[in-house]
Amino acid sequence: MHNLLFRTARLERSFRITRRARTFAVPVAVLLGCCGLLAAQDEKPKPPASGSRLGALSHWDDGMAEMCYYDAKKTIYGKPRSYTRVHILIREFMDVRTGVKSDDGERSDTLAVFKLNICEEIPTENYNYRLMTSVFLDRRTLRPVKTVSASQEWCGTTFKHLRWTESGLNFKSFSYFGDEADREWRLPASVTPLEAASILAREVVAAGGDPNAVELGEMLAPLRTNHGGAQRHAPATIEVADVAALRVPAGTFEVTPVTIRTSGRDYKYWIETAPPHRLIQYDFGDESGVLRFHERRAYWDRKWASGFHKPEQAP
Repeated sequence: MHNLLFRTARLERSFRITRRARTFAVPVAVLLGCCGLLAAQDEKPKPPASGSRLGALSHWDDGMAEMCYYDAKKTIYGKPRSYTRVHILIREFMDVRTGVKSDDGERSDTLAVFKLNICEEIPTENYNYRLMTSVFLDRRTLRPVKTVSASQEWCGTTFKHLRWTESGLNFKSFSYFGDEADREWRLPASVTPLEAASILAREVVAAGGDPNAVELGEMLAPLRTNHGGAQRHAPATIEVADVAALRVPAGTFEVTPVTIRTSGRDYKYWIETAPPHRLIQYDFGDESGVLRFHERRAYWDRKWASGFHKPEQAP
């Protein structure tokens, strides 16, 4: 797996160099009056046959984060709880040795990844559930590289750490429940976290609605829970429905419905048909959400205020 990551990192750097080289070709084409070359400059980069269409969009190269805020519901203690769920998607560079962010994307040991943060604070009668899950996928292949998930509430903290290596998936779980405690499993590298499914559904739509655009393999049981991780995994399938118009609080969108079925349960995603193929609505049975607001910004910049919430009042 590490050899694959290094090769992918080199391909990513070659892709960036090629794009820079094309920018120098533009003024030359203007001088020569080469209209055909000029037209080629306007085309979106085309990935190789095995590459991600979603990942190839130059949309991600500005370094900004895609911020989506959902009017969400999740059943906890047998009751639907209303809250704001936040998805943060951004392209980063990962140090493939340490598995953490690198600020130097030109290094030979870095890999371009998508980082999806799923941020949730869910009220219950006596305290809030705070859930945070980060999924890291190889930008070019959308294969999982790392996933971490944490739950905090007044009874305790639970944490899961998943890391994909050449020999398989290392799954570590740390739970405050007495019959769970600290556990570790070794699973096949082909196993995919369910929390990556929204990105995989976006890739299917980016590929023109082709359900074969992604290799699901088997999917893990949900990680977003206050209980310890479960090593259970099962085969998954994808179904794509016809394009339709969908009205949500954020507006009216043309969407492509994508259903991922695993362990006898349907996970339904309504994906924006046009790039960048945002998630507009989701429904998992015991939890659902619709897009309320979206923006692109550097959320880590304290001077860059959100268009959704007031300073110091983030959901």
